[in-house]
Amino acid sequence: MTSIKAMTRAEKARQTRQQLLAVAIRLFAERGFDGTSLQMIADEMGMTKAAVYYHFRAKTDILRALAELMIEQVTGLLDVVATKRSRRDRIETFATGYVDDILIGQRTIVAVVSDDPALHVRMAVEQDQFTDLRQQLVHALYGEAPTDDERTAVYAVEGLAKAVPYLNDLDDEALRSTLWRTCVRILTVRS
Repeated sequence: MTSIKAMTRAEKARQTRQQLLAVAIRLFAERGFDGTSLQMIADEMGMTKAAVYYHFRAKTDILRALAELMIEQVTGLLDVVATKRSRRDRIETFATGYVDDILIGQRTIVAVVSDDPALHVRMAVEQDQFTDLRQQLVHALYGEAPTDDERTAVYAVEGLAKAVPYLNDLDDEALRSTLWRTCVRILTVRS
């Protein structure tokens, strides 16, 4: 006899929250952050606005959840980078994770955040966490005494996200290849 595990209330809530985020990202891409309302998200999901409020009290809470997702991914990537002995391995490991998991894996989010001026203002809320991650990356790749060129390379690589919306004519594999090569070239800076 096959046992069908009933989904717990917490699992259903988590799944609904993920679906809400996916719909919000799509609508932000289509209409912009300011052009998307919680009611529009509710309508797309076939639920009431009150049901959306259960998960997100405001659009900025959705933005915060997206930022937390990105921060969690980068933090995990930094943990993997820290296990590599050589600088080249650390750079290539970071480039692979950054390109695959963030720039390509979260391509829609990256494009929306890079292209929507309204989001830049609201992302300032999470700026301290991103600044900390940036510093952790500099130290993970280059050690405790990075040169100015090495610090600049990390900031420049972060800017690759801004290129993603302009490269929408490339399929994922072509985009992955060009972003990875560019990332490695930038981070293999000679001081």
